[in-house]
Amino acid sequence: MTQHSAPCSTGQGITVERFLAIRRTFNLEFSPEGDRIAFVSNIAGAYNLWALPVTGGWPVQLSVENRILSAPRWLKDYGIAVAQDHEGNENYQLKLIPANGGPIQDLTCKPDVQHFIGHASPDGQAVLLTSNERNRSMFDTYIYEFATGRARKIFSREIYGDDYPLGWSTDGRYAAVIRHHTNLKMQLFVIDVQTGEATELLAGRDDTQIVTAKFDPDGEHVYVVTDYNRDFKALLRVNYRTGKAAPVIEVSHDVEEMALSPDGKLIAYTVNEDGNIRLRLVTSRGVTVPLASREGCYSEPRFSPDGTLLAYFFNGPRQPNDLFIYDLAAKSERQLTFSLVGGFSEDDFVAPISRSFNSSDGMEIHSLLYLPKGASPERPVPAVLYPHGGPNWQNHNRFYMWFQYLASRGYALIAPDFRGSTGYGKRFMSLIYKDWGGGDLHDMLAAVEDAVATGFVDPQRIAVLGMSYGGFATLTCLTKAPQTFRAGVDVFGPANLITFIESNPPSWRDSVYPFVGHPIDDHDMLIDRSPLTHVDSITAPLLVIQGKNDPRVAPAESEQIVAALRLRGQPVEYILFEDEGHGFSKRPNELKALKASADFLDMYLQRND
Repeated sequence: MTQHSAPCSTGQGITVERFLAIRRTFNLEFSPEGDRIAFVSNIAGAYNLWALPVTGGWPVQLSVENRILSAPRWLKDYGIAVAQDHEGNENYQLKLIPANGGPIQDLTCKPDVQHFIGHASPDGQAVLLTSNERNRSMFDTYIYEFATGRARKIFSREIYGDDYPLGWSTDGRYAAVIRHHTNLKMQLFVIDVQTGEATELLAGRDDTQIVTAKFDPDGEHVYVVTDYNRDFKALLRVNYRTGKAAPVIEVSHDVEEMALSPDGKLIAYTVNEDGNIRLRLVTSRGVTVPLASREGCYSEPRFSPDGTLLAYFFNGPRQPNDLFIYDLAAKSERQLTFSLVGGFSEDDFVAPISRSFNSSDGMEIHSLLYLPKGASPERPVPAVLYPHGGPNWQNHNRFYMWFQYLASRGYALIAPDFRGSTGYGKRFMSLIYKDWGGGDLHDMLAAVEDAVATGFVDPQRIAVLGMSYGGFATLTCLTKAPQTFRAGVDVFGPANLITFIESNPPSWRDSVYPFVGHPIDDHDMLIDRSPLTHVDSITAPLLVIQGKNDPRVAPAESEQIVAALRLRGQPVEYILFEDEGHGFSKRPNELKALKASADFLDMYLQRND
């Protein structure tokens, strides 16, 4: 009898299907007993809630849903509270999942309302919640009490914008809430949950970022990560009765996150050093405790309920995000999740080269340059400029699947931190405000020049690919520097800044005007900076990718640029995902987008004519 086997491999490199097998893991929470950790992962394809023992072992899937992205909040008697939206619309609803898995329970069911979930109360009977149910343009703060199944309002907002719930004091009497106006203007309130009386801390400035706040068990102080009265974010200890503040950790870089041990004696924090997010451990008196640190990015440090363990994620340029446990007494680390599957090893990936150079006006810019294996000045390779999203964001020294896949197909990746990026101080971050497509464009072009100057990049085969603000930057590059780029990929990027602003969620009105511009007061500037205005300058073929349910960049933004290019007969391809929002939550969709982008780039860059 003849036996038939599967076709032989062609040996043409790594397939996109293998890359999409790599798992993503984030958002951790200890169980009240401290014996398990819950986290969000796409181990089974979609983002769901999982849990495993702190001693290690096989993770157990607790939910079977399409999209759970919020941090889990583990309650003593009720299960695990999470927030879930519908196919990317970002109208998150509060859900309850049994601690050992089972049918999910709807706690809120208001499809046109947004809910942001905070931490569980110290007694495990309630969670903080902010919601725009009363007015879609602003958020109120509630306590959702599981015994009654009701949300009790404790704090109201009367102007446009978002409020974000944080945590509780040890005795459950006070709660902390961040009021967001812009990425550079935030307020911190401590609220008496019994009376609703709110006290603002660190008041008096209009240029303050508040990242997080953790209550000290002493009943008088709160630790705050903020750039209040300084350029870089520091860790301050603030007396929430007197308002007096003193720095605990202050360095010439941004402090990113912090965690406080249950007894208040240890502080774990992360600090951003040129894109590496390093983990540090100190006593409450500022004495450093030795802790090993690798090159890459640590995030989400959390102490166990008894304070004996420290959990965190680590992500390196050749290692995806994974969960680790550090035993403080034994001074030993244990890896709990293993995201690098599909037959990969770290040797299959490339690490970036750190580059620094001056932009056209002398501004110093930092960039990461990923070179594919085999690249050399004798054989320069095609390259892709990647303007990151945000634009208040940063290219970290971490694992980027899109970068690694494109590098495996022979592309160099140029990833600059243009002005407006985070990680370089408040002043640098503010330079993008009302200057989209201005100084940032000069920085991106300088990054291309720097990469070409290394000799590894072919100046005749350069494309640009970006997502969100990066999509806007992609279109800007193609309209303002058409001679530089042979092709472009715009992933849910704004094309018309006027319609982009007008279609933003109502609660963003207070933040979008100073960030991008006012549609009336800054009309002429916004029209001039809109890529759609200069669409006739686009000569490179363009691929546009969009999610139909995107609440941040409406499909009309992509449709306008596609229609204008088709009217001119300019080569343009358009992919619309019916079940996605601002990003990719479903593995098959991301697989399709990634492969389509690479195939599109191959069509125009993998030849020398």
